[in-house]
Amino acid sequence: MQVDRDFCYIFIGGAAKAGTTSLFKYLSDHPEVCGAIIKETGFFLDDDFPSTYPRKINYKDGINEFYNYFLDCKNAKFRLEATPTYLYSSGTPERIRSSSFSRIQWIFILREPISRLVSCYRFFMQIGKLDKDTSFREYVEKQFEFGEWAGSRCLVTGKYSIYLSRFFGLFPRKDIQIIDFEQLNHKPIEVLKRISKNIGIDPSYYDTYEFKIVNPTITVKRRWLHNLYVGISQRFSHRYFLNNPEIRSFIRSLRKFGEPIYLRINQEQNESVEIPYDLFNRLEEYYLPEKEALSQLLSIENFDWDFQIQQETFD
Repeated sequence: MQVDRDFCYIFIGGAAKAGTTSLFKYLSDHPEVCGAIIKETGFFLDDDFPSTYPRKINYKDGINEFYNYFLDCKNAKFRLEATPTYLYSSGTPERIRSSSFSRIQWIFILREPISRLVSCYRFFMQIGKLDKDTSFREYVEKQFEFGEWAGSRCLVTGKYSIYLSRFFGLFPRKDIQIIDFEQLNHKPIEVLKRISKNIGIDPSYYDTYEFKIVNPTITVKRRWLHNLYVGISQRFSHRYFLNNPEIRSFIRSLRKFGEPIYLRINQEQNESVEIPYDLFNRLEEYYLPEKEALSQLLSIENFDWDFQIQQETFD
């Protein structure tokens, strides 16, 4: 019987609102991969790093507690966990590198930062972190006002090279895959086959796979109803039923049945976000050096980003 340290652990990190939930689902469905019982464990985050869900345990509780997230795993040699903010937590790379894992693979999803900023704006509107009267200009200007502080902000965290360099300094380049959000969005089968080959799992599984968007950003009619739904379907089950597979499975089944009904009740059509010309130019100037920095870090002659607002379909 294999012990936990014999497994290859695959970690998904990257920008918020860049398809990490969908990628976690696609890979977890592969018969050679076993996903953690919750997607975003946050186990290796710094103590003071803001987290989406309240964490009952973290790295200070010992590595055996992390293995408990894989209680449902049996024979799959590849184990998968996805916490996007691992990219931004300064102590996480060294914390994972010094763990007892025999093999580690990283997958980071990057998204063109201006369109990601728009998606963040919509998301914070959705969950009530922004007043409905807040304009996109006001949202961006407030972030410029706070300066170069990462926290949970989407402006500075679009400078991916700052954070990726920590991982490139600690892990072999061959064990780090960089995925472009737009490619995952429009050509998922190509991306998943490439990931599969690099990891060492059978890429033919995705020949007939049905790719569905998971966890899209929506415009909600009633915020209180959305917060109640998320609280019950995700946070409550994560917090209280971590080690109860029967109840987790039941809640998962209820969510699969109930989510289409909920979306019909509480979803509105997304409104377009208009960016004033001067603000777009300011953002473009802010992110232009990042294209050069990524080109150097990833050894790509010209990192291909066209700064434009593209259709929001895959958050």
